[in-house]
Amino acid sequence: MAISKHQFHTISTFLGLLPSSWSSVLTFVLALAVSAVGGHLDAERQASEERNRVLSELALARARVEGVLKATFNSTDGLVHLISLQGGIPPSLFVEMAHLAIGKNPHVRNITVAPDDQVSMVYPLAGNEKALGMRFADYPEQYRTVRQARERETPILAGPVQLVQGGRALIQHSPVFTPPRHLRDTSRYWGTVSIVANIDQLLGVGSERQPDAVRLAIRGKDAQGERGALVDGEEEVFALAPLLMDIQVPGGKWQMAAVPRQGWQTRLFYSSPYFHLGLAISLLLTLLTGLRARHNHQLHERNTALEAEVAERQKVEEALREEEERFRTLFDQSPDPSSIIEGHLMVKANSAARRVFGQHPGENQGFHPAQLSPPYQPDGLLSQQKAEHMMTIAQARGSHRFEWIHLRGDGTPFFTEVTLIAVTMRGKPTIHAVVHDISERKQAEEALQTSRNLLQAIIESAGALIYVFDRDERLLMCNQQFERTFSRSRQQMIGQRRHAFMHTHTADEHEANDRKVMAARQRVSFEERTQENGQERIYLTVKCPIIDHSEIRGIVGISTDITERKQTEESLRLYANIFEQTTEAILVTDQNNRIVQVNPALEQITGYSFAELRGHTPNILASGQTPEVTYRALWTALTDTGHWQGELWDKRKDGVIYPKWTNISTIRDASGQPIYYLALFTDITERKHAEERIHHLAHHDKLTGLSNRHSLQERLGQVLASAQYADTRLAVMFIDLDRFKIINDTLGHHIGDQLLVEVAARLHRSVHASDIVARLGGDEFVVVLTSDTAAHDALPIGCQILSTLACPYDIEGNTLHSTPSIGISLYPEDGDSVEALMKTADTAMYHAKAQGRNNIQFFTADMNAAAAERMELERDLHHALAEQQLQVHYQLQVHANSGQACGVEALVRWPHPTRGMVPPLKFIPIAEESGLIEPLGAWVLEQACQQVAHWQAQGIYGVRMAVNLSAHQLRSASLVDTVSQAIRRHGIQAGDLELEITESVVMKDPEAAIQKLQALRDLGVSLAIDDFGTGYSSLAYLKLLPVDLLKIDRSFVKDIETDKNDAAICASILALAHSLGLKVVAEGVETAAQCDFPFILRIRRTKYQCFFRVLRLNKQRNQFCGTISDNHIFRLRSRIRGNTGAKSCILPVRIRSDRIQIIGQCGT
Repeated sequence: MAISKHQFHTISTFLGLLPSSWSSVLTFVLALAVSAVGGHLDAERQASEERNRVLSELALARARVEGVLKATFNSTDGLVHLISLQGGIPPSLFVEMAHLAIGKNPHVRNITVAPDDQVSMVYPLAGNEKALGMRFADYPEQYRTVRQARERETPILAGPVQLVQGGRALIQHSPVFTPPRHLRDTSRYWGTVSIVANIDQLLGVGSERQPDAVRLAIRGKDAQGERGALVDGEEEVFALAPLLMDIQVPGGKWQMAAVPRQGWQTRLFYSSPYFHLGLAISLLLTLLTGLRARHNHQLHERNTALEAEVAERQKVEEALREEEERFRTLFDQSPDPSSIIEGHLMVKANSAARRVFGQHPGENQGFHPAQLSPPYQPDGLLSQQKAEHMMTIAQARGSHRFEWIHLRGDGTPFFTEVTLIAVTMRGKPTIHAVVHDISERKQAEEALQTSRNLLQAIIESAGALIYVFDRDERLLMCNQQFERTFSRSRQQMIGQRRHAFMHTHTADEHEANDRKVMAARQRVSFEERTQENGQERIYLTVKCPIIDHSEIRGIVGISTDITERKQTEESLRLYANIFEQTTEAILVTDQNNRIVQVNPALEQITGYSFAELRGHTPNILASGQTPEVTYRALWTALTDTGHWQGELWDKRKDGVIYPKWTNISTIRDASGQPIYYLALFTDITERKHAEERIHHLAHHDKLTGLSNRHSLQERLGQVLASAQYADTRLAVMFIDLDRFKIINDTLGHHIGDQLLVEVAARLHRSVHASDIVARLGGDEFVVVLTSDTAAHDALPIGCQILSTLACPYDIEGNTLHSTPSIGISLYPEDGDSVEALMKTADTAMYHAKAQGRNNIQFFTADMNAAAAERMELERDLHHALAEQQLQVHYQLQVHANSGQACGVEALVRWPHPTRGMVPPLKFIPIAEESGLIEPLGAWVLEQACQQVAHWQAQGIYGVRMAVNLSAHQLRSASLVDTVSQAIRRHGIQAGDLELEITESVVMKDPEAAIQKLQALRDLGVSLAIDDFGTGYSSLAYLKLLPVDLLKIDRSFVKDIETDKNDAAICASILALAHSLGLKVVAEGVETAAQCDFPFILRIRRTKYQCFFRVLRLNKQRNQFCGTISDNHIFRLRSRIRGNTGAKSCILPVRIRSDRIQIIGQCGT
């Protein structure tokens, strides 16, 4: 209850006029209380009526909001149920259901479906396009409620939120779970269905739709109730003591608040008319009662005052007399020097003062108190100035106590404690000074301080942690070591529990130990651990309880770091365990080299027990096979460096001698004198055997047992050095087996390996024991003749090797034949280094192969030049393939009877940038030997197919492209795929391609060749036998080959006009081919006489090839151009591109000596 300032002033003024009596006051208080109670009851009645009105409005508003929320957000229950049952929803059905839901609820802004929490459908789409594809995970505010809805498996009303498409709305996220497929499964989370409603249209709490009498507000964002943020309305409403009601929403609740629109009206009791009426009656009664009592009270007060004044004067006078007498007695009899000071002069002193300070000459007249002191006090101030200052303080405070230095009567200084008391005597301000001698106390204090300082110094300098904790586990005191350990100052730790500067687990452990000490009420030792700079330290801690009057006040602890000691103990245990468990033998001798300790491993290795070895020197283990120089080096190293390691040979107890690898170290005392020798050794018998095996494998070929390349280089270098020193000659033979790869590929690697083993054995039998026989790898061998007559013996020994290796080999029932090609280089003529001799011998070997194989060739300078040229060509061929330097020329094929072009043969040519045109016979063998023939053949095939496709695009059809296949390509497993892919890649017909192979290639492995050719034939490709009649022919296999055409070698055609034998052979081949149903092509028809030869013109299906250097298409005009040596007219199909477009025609051309000339135009 509050009273206004005006009312309070009126009442106070009136009361001031009333007579002062208990009866009037009591009357007023009772009447005022009755008036206040009546006014208060009336004010409470009015406030209750106002709260009931607000509560009624609040209940209506809550009911409206709950109804709107249920009607709006329950509209998607059917949609959620449908998706849960079906595991999804088609877009058309979603649009239909969403349209119905929004039609019933105009507050709804949109409805979205988000499988796996990513929006895939939204209705209506217009205006909500930004929501499509939205991932809730990218919006933490919404994703939090989506995740809660999924975890609780119930819808949650989120909001208000800011939408990505703009606007502020409420969103209900309903999780969708599909039912389990099996009884043991659980339901699977499908996604979320969200309904978005405009919050301002939906609620309208803060709008004009609120009741006129009240203000409403809602809080509880994201259904969090009173903990949530504001949802709608004004935040101020919750600060005005509102009435509150909860609104149940999906996933939680909101809280609605209401206050009167004008605020709660403060209804005071004194504003009630009942209070005013009672107050008037109270004042009237008080006035009447007070006036009557006032007169009686005034008379009584006068009489009482006079009596009290007389009695008080009598008491004061008596007290003053007694006090003065007591003071004089105390002053005179005080054991401490006392004096009276008036102003700044000492006017009276007692007997104790005269006894201590002596009789002062100016005592009768008065003197300054500072005259009883030295000139200066310990703080450096003048005694007189400081004394006057002290007296001023005493006058101001009434009393003052301080320490002072006085002089005794004999002049010696001493410490005193001076008490100044300001009093008034005979109406004058006076100071009573009492001096107390504290010399003994000061001496005791100084001694105590000295002891404290000494104790503190001991505590601070101690290497251990010293600390005191009270019974509440708060730090009271610690030393510097404690500070350093925990990296904090004591100011930061004093008053703190251990948890403030220790790890929680460590602090709990230490406090538990404190409690044990306090419970035991005696000293207890512990091992405690702490973490310092990430490392664990171990402390031996002694803790004692602090007991004061039988009550535990805390504990004092001393912790000594024993981490290193514990580690040392652990290391000793580890070393002892290692000593016992290690497989390495350990032997310890004293300074006199007497055995004092061995481990079980040594007993196991040597066969001796420790009892048998104790007291002996290690010589008991010696075998006598270790050189004496080794022992001398051992003791020299131990004396100089304290360590030696090396190999020794010892003998076991059973007499077996074995090698061991030994490490010996000297153990010295503090003065550096040897006290023990520690020897560790391992039995290396197995290692020695392994080293021998490894050495053999490292220097010998695993298959044949011959020296390998590394060993050859090593041994050849040695014998070369000897030859240089002795001025003798050497011979190096490089041997390569001819056609070994065929044996390996046809019979298998195991047969090939056995052949190589037999070759190695024959080589060994063919040379002297001092000569070197090595295998470089594959089928390559090297023989080095090292005798003085090596140069003379090279040829006969080479011929012997040639004959020996050419003999048949009988391996697993197979009789095999293989001949060698041998190249020989001589020292010093052909080289003076290992590399040079090996290179020149290799060059000679390649020359032997070029000379038909199965022969011997000595190195010459010309071979070196040829080998160098071959290497350059191989290198350039790699580059030419990579840089597309090669060209494909096309050789024309013409029908003999019509003279019309029917095909071309693709021939690779190499226009070298510096060498000019390199003949195929020169670079094709290099390609075959270097492995480039397969990529080269594939490139020619690719170019040929591309050219056919280009001609057909220009309208030139019916020209078959012939491409040669090498033996390497025919053996390739990928040949069929390569051809098939080239045909498909360029879009040509398989019949447009003809592949040519020689009969020799086929006869190397007829069965495999037939299978490969049949696979090519199955593609639709034509097959031809090239150079027929020049190789190894087998008519039996010829009839089995799936070929379409035979090509008569040019060697039979070029002299067909003059040589009857050539003509007969050609006629026979034609007859054979026609009888087998094969076509025939005669190669090398270059003259008119050859073209008109009866044997060619007589056979209709015969074609012949005219040699052209180039067959290509001119950019401006499609034509065949090249070189030819006769005049003959052919008709070629081509296409002329003119201004009027493209058309097909037959062009007559004349083959002249230098070109094919087009002699007519289209249609002529």
